[in-house]
Amino acid sequence: MGEVLIDTDGKVVQGWTMRREPVTPALRAFDSTMVDAVFPWEVEPLVLDGKAAPACVSLVRFVN
Repeated sequence: MGEVLIDTDGKVVQGWTMRREPVTPALRAFDSTMVDAVFPWEVEPLVLDGKAAPACVSLVRFVN
């Protein structure tokens, strides 16, 4: 589970994990790899009162 900050152009400018996935053995690089994977994303920016605004978005991974 993590969050990303999206700028007014729809680009991810910052990302971080909120809850770590249980990986055995523990791999510190796993968290940074997951965060790095979202930096190439581009999305429609949030629009408030007709103007693009930055947004913080939660990312959740569902596992069966």
